[in-house]
Amino acid sequence: MTEVQSPEKKSGLRKFMLNSHSSQKRHKVVVPRIHEKTYGESLGFRTSILPSLKDLGPADLIHVSRLHKSSHKETGTYHYITGLDLSTVGGPIAYLSTIHLSDNSSKKSSSNNSVGTYCSWNCFTKGDLRIRKEFPAGNYSTSFIFGDRKKNALHNSGVTDRLWRETYVSSLIRALLFPDDPARHMPGMCQYNPVLSSTSAKYAVSELIYFLPKGYLVGCSNDVQQPTYVQNYLVDSLLKLVEITGLYDLALEKIEELISEKPTLNDEFRLLLVKLHLLNNNEVAAVGVLHEGLQVDPRDALLLNEQAKFVLKKNRPDLALTSASRSVAAAPAEFECWETLVKVHLRRKDYQSALLALNSCPMYSMRQSDIFKPLSPHDVEFPQPLDGKFEQIWNDAESKGPVFNNDGVLGLASKAEINATEPLLIRVYHSTRYSGTFKKSYALLAYLTKQIGWDEVLRLRSELFVMEEEYHKELNFQEEEEENDLEPGDQASRSESQTEKQFLNGKLEVPSSDTIHKTRSRSISPHKRDIASEKFKSKRLCERWLDGLFLSLYDDLMVGLVWDSERKSGGANLTHSALEWELIGLSCFRSCNFEAGIAALKTTLSANFSIFSALALLQLYDFYETDPAEFRRLNLRVNIPSNLNQDYILELIVKTLAWSYRWYGDFSPFLAKLISRAIERDGSQLLKNKVQSKFHAEGIPMIMDRYVVWLEQFHTGDL
Repeated sequence: MTEVQSPEKKSGLRKFMLNSHSSQKRHKVVVPRIHEKTYGESLGFRTSILPSLKDLGPADLIHVSRLHKSSHKETGTYHYITGLDLSTVGGPIAYLSTIHLSDNSSKKSSSNNSVGTYCSWNCFTKGDLRIRKEFPAGNYSTSFIFGDRKKNALHNSGVTDRLWRETYVSSLIRALLFPDDPARHMPGMCQYNPVLSSTSAKYAVSELIYFLPKGYLVGCSNDVQQPTYVQNYLVDSLLKLVEITGLYDLALEKIEELISEKPTLNDEFRLLLVKLHLLNNNEVAAVGVLHEGLQVDPRDALLLNEQAKFVLKKNRPDLALTSASRSVAAAPAEFECWETLVKVHLRRKDYQSALLALNSCPMYSMRQSDIFKPLSPHDVEFPQPLDGKFEQIWNDAESKGPVFNNDGVLGLASKAEINATEPLLIRVYHSTRYSGTFKKSYALLAYLTKQIGWDEVLRLRSELFVMEEEYHKELNFQEEEEENDLEPGDQASRSESQTEKQFLNGKLEVPSSDTIHKTRSRSISPHKRDIASEKFKSKRLCERWLDGLFLSLYDDLMVGLVWDSERKSGGANLTHSALEWELIGLSCFRSCNFEAGIAALKTTLSANFSIFSALALLQLYDFYETDPAEFRRLNLRVNIPSNLNQDYILELIVKTLAWSYRWYGDFSPFLAKLISRAIERDGSQLLKNKVQSKFHAEGIPMIMDRYVVWLEQFHTGDL
């Protein structure tokens, strides 16, 4: 496969300086500093967890040690980073040098002697690549520490080009997936743009595709049972990058080259080709690849599932049913296939089948992810960036702090705010924090309830299912009746039979031979034994997890019902706090009560900025813009243009961008996608003018302009 050459090594420092966006001195960069309690503890902790890392690993770690002139003591500070170019050693060295120069330009610096260490996890070979740079001497060394403790570390020339290349791709995947995943955020994490130019974007796409055959090694999301060639984090990041940059032709060309070199991979990557064609709105090509693949293997579950989703999008649920059913039959343990089948039944208004299919969905337990509780620091410094200030948003951000470790809404609230909040809202929030397949199943149940109403859902549940508690109660009742109907000899027999069970469970000592001799079979009427099964034979046992979703959805519906009643009463007694408004809005969103949810979240944002409320509204708008027909078909009757008009959405994008930038978030694929869509609709100049006219008193238009200029190079058609 033809390789796109890595950008020149000599441009590493220049590229980083562009990435740092400093409007001051070129060697000045503002980064967070977390001060260690014990010197070297961050490096020691990272080394200790290497054997337990399974997939993407943590963000890259930057550690700086300083020898103080007066005390002759060494102290250490550190922070995290994603998005730095690791295609050559020049990127990390330039970053460490810039931090050193920035520190020593400060009057507070008491030492010119420091050592910088850059650590980056290799998802493929499972090890940590480390670059150590001394200042002011300028010497540097590289090493590779394997996660497997039985393997010896490699040093300098032992760190091969293959390891460097793998580490670059690993870092690139994290840079594309971490910014929009709060669970992966760490305190003091800088998020830079990994593809600053069209050249680096092409190189990134080519490298991701080169490693497609090894993609299963990097792990997969909790929505997938296990990583495969086309279901893994590498494929997820590739699709994100191509969608932002529009490099569809390059991606398709590189995949075709890969397949031509390794024909055995042809069947494995057909699904990826289909997805790329569909993202590029080339439906004819996508259908052609689908047809070819299903001719080769009519039982390819993922291709059948993609076919069902495509036909469903064309408003033909009757045709989609066949593909979805065959997909489930071919891969009964694949949640994605069952999810599509449920959606097909919903579109066909076959709600009974939809609920039965939902109950049959395979649920995946949460895998151990590479997310660890951060160390307790001695002190932290989160200095403001040099540019891009938006005073109101930054003040709100600093009053709450950054998001990390998926703490959620309550993680940013003070104890006083939480204590003053309605207990029901707190309880409902905690009980509905689902993720993975459970979150998606909850959404399907909410869609069903939105379409037919809660009362009808309960009727269907009663008609189709026997609840586990009800089933056990009935069995216990039948056993009690059987006890009463037994003759004395039969009762003794049952008692002795139970004694044997207790012995087998280790609860009794060995019974005597006389006791065993007396034991005989129970003589229960077959009719009585089958009473329970006769009563429930037309029903299925409701899965315990689905029973839990019913209870959680009831709580969310209750919150929405109370809020709707308050709104309809005229709003005279609406005295909720900003946190309560936010919890109400998010609860309404979970139960698909979007009109009420939008009102509540907009009220929250009018009081102070909340990143969770803003993202919830932006994600809803993204769903509407991506597929407005599907949005309406799911019976989500909310007037998006009037409730969330384009000017309000643009304001939300700018404020979210400002909030992220305050916490060193210089790149977000999700925001980039929304801005790119706005450029396609309005043009780059009009978009910049809108932002400048509305926020001219703030520094944020400069950051927005950089996003627009960066995205413009991918809209010129000259790639």
